Amino acid sequence: MSQAQNMAERAKEKATQVMGQAQDMAHHAKESAMHAAEQCGELCNTTTTEVENFVRKHPVWAVAATVGIGYAVGLLARELLTPPPPPKNRAVRMLEDIQERLTDFLGPAYDRASHYAEDGLSAVKSGAQSLSDMKLGNRLKQFFSN
Repeated sequence: MSQAQNMAERAKEKATQVMGQAQDMAHHAKESAMHAAEQCGELCNTTTTEVENFVRKHPVWAVAATVGIGYAVGLLARELLTPPPPPKNRAVRMLEDIQERLTDFLGPAYDRASHYAEDGLSAVKSGAQSLSDMKLGNRLKQFFSN
């Protein structure tokens, strides 16, 4: 036998061996998948039975839980499906919020400052009226003209 025939024979044996191993692995994977599917089916049946029993024993709680879950799913869907506002609108809303908060925060100080300004204006007017009544201007002119 030639060397080429010898190598071909060994390659054929290896291919047969690898093919057998692949078939074994595929069979094992098939059995594992069938076993997992069977366990999953059993778990689903058990869970379904437990849920049905709970609903029969506690119908009010079941309805309340269903409504709550539906409400939560609705809120989540609305948040996910509503497009975000454009950056300009967000900026405007932020500035309006800042303005409102500053107004709330500084409103009392502004009111006090306005009150003090009105009091100061009244005092200046009163002082000017007193000076006018005293005719201090004429007296000062006479004093400095001499």
